[in-house]
Amino acid sequence: MDYVLDQMTVPDVKESTSPEFVREALAYGDWVLPADATVLRAEREIVRDRNYRIAVRTSPAGLAFMLRQSRFPYALDPCTPSCSLDREAVGQEAWFTSSSGRVMIREITVYGRDENTRIVHIEFRGV
Repeated sequence: MDYVLDQMTVPDVKESTSPEFVREALAYGDWVLPADATVLRAEREIVRDRNYRIAVRTSPAGLAFMLRQSRFPYALDPCTPSCSLDREAVGQEAWFTSSSGRVMIREITVYGRDENTRIVHIEFRGV
């Protein structure tokens, strides 16, 4: 019995930036990337539920587009009204039901690198 319980708690983790894997992660969270986005990292972890983490680099306009098109209920930009290196990141999480009926928490954290660059950490946590 202990072996079965141990197997249920061992995470199945995969990391890749392949287009197929990134599409899988984005589809899970009903997330839209802007054309100027560069995927820096994508990871999937499965224990009982699926969790995806994606890191992207984009512009301020790309950030606004991404949040709006992905139906994220909060506008996030740490560089509003201006960007400084000592500015902390801003983040927010929101419950979401995907078009396929999956309920999850989508958590977004945005770092301002300079006036033209945003690093966005996106996490989809199944519940």
